[in-house]
Amino acid sequence: MASTVTASRKASRPGYGQLLRTRGAWTFLLPGFAARQPFAMLTLSIVLLVQHTTGSYGAAGAVAAVTGVSMALFAPYTGRLADRYGQRAVLLPGVLVHTAAGLALTALALGDAPLWALFAAAVPTGASVPQIGPMVRARWGVKLKGSPLMTTAAAFESVTDELTFVVGPLLATALCTAVDPAAGLVTEAALTLVGGLLFAAQKGTQPPVGGSADGHARVEHASALRVPGVRVLVVTFLGIGSVFGGMQVALAAFTESIGEPGLNGVLYGIFAAGNMLSGVVCGAVAWKVAPSAACSSATPPSR
Repeated sequence: MASTVTASRKASRPGYGQLLRTRGAWTFLLPGFAARQPFAMLTLSIVLLVQHTTGSYGAAGAVAAVTGVSMALFAPYTGRLADRYGQRAVLLPGVLVHTAAGLALTALALGDAPLWALFAAAVPTGASVPQIGPMVRARWGVKLKGSPLMTTAAAFESVTDELTFVVGPLLATALCTAVDPAAGLVTEAALTLVGGLLFAAQKGTQPPVGGSADGHARVEHASALRVPGVRVLVVTFLGIGSVFGGMQVALAAFTESIGEPGLNGVLYGIFAAGNMLSGVVCGAVAWKVAPSAACSSATPPSR
């Protein structure tokens, strides 16, 4: 009797297998993975191309930073527009603008354009980056509303994000060092176009336009920055983003200094693989204590 109860508990426990058997999930997971792959290639491809054409890692890092800041500033507006008009309506023009801007940045860099011109092209390149990851998570929210699988889906998304940062830097470095310095950015633009259009075509799984997952009208709220917890997260992730951005430039400079530029993507991929394994473990374990409770219990009592 006890073994039967144990077996039924194991069978009902949320896990990756049960998550991936969610009806219709693969229709947005596969094109979503393809569409978010360029996200991990963009800044590294810019660094390698601009450094090759200018000979300066400082200039390369600055252009990549402008791209990243533009992405961060415009991403919330992209999300708001997707909520109001639908993901497809935002993706279709977005991938076209991003592809054109990325190719323009490539042409300017190869044409030895001044740094201000590279900055000017970097702004629309970053601002138009399709926010595929959040859009996939929004689709999970519709599919799993009220389900205990939501925690597993969050871990799975973390794993998927890190997997893109294992594959993306490897691909970008290989293209830029073995094919052509511009090959990484050109490939990124092409993958964004094809992957974004394929993802946008999955109309059946996108969240309801102008409403919540249960079909009720969405209430317009004030800025998320008014929420204290969100402000804390913004500060936290500014630090995390600085680490990731600085590491891309530092690893590129380091591997070139030792005469092994092709190792850049390998080293960055290993770093991302560690994060990915952490996500796998987090999603595979059936946690009995909520993170907030675990943190509070680990805090020593005040004297």
